Amino acid sequence: MKHCVTLEPTFLRHDEMLEHWLERYPQLSELYFDFIDVWPIASVTVNALANFISNHLTVYDYSLFELCMTKAVIEAADGFNSSEIDLVRFNDSLITTTAIALKGIYIRNRLGFEWSIFAGVGFSDWLTQFGNNSNDVSQNKLTLSFENTAISLCETKNKIKKQLLCF
Repeated sequence: MKHCVTLEPTFLRHDEMLEHWLERYPQLSELYFDFIDVWPIASVTVNALANFISNHLTVYDYSLFELCMTKAVIEAADGFNSSEIDLVRFNDSLITTTAIALKGIYIRNRLGFEWSIFAGVGFSDWLTQFGNNSNDVSQNKLTLSFENTAISLCETKNKIKKQLLCF
């Protein structure tokens, strides 16, 4: 999957990312709203994910956010019975999908600053800090690379979990 992660110059706020997903996948919208009715705290995680990865990261020309949401809603809905395990499955799916896609991905700007899962800041925030210009993505001024790393998937998931699960 690593070679298929790209940057897209689309600009959506985190709330617009969710709206876009809901419109694009109406068959999953009802499942999502049913899930959120039972577990409203999950919407906090969804917003945190949108802020963390932004809408610029794509996998096989699909928004990483959309892939994460689709997989998480399907997994949470599978055998949905309003128990805490549903929330755990939803969160774990969001985190695992993100970790698999972004483990070993590094994005560098023209000043040499670098973002990865381990940067301690979400990609959206990194884009507005560290010498970046708001047009850097659309002007191809960021370099995305995959580097084989000794960091395990479990460590990557734990780092993402700390960023997303603030409750």
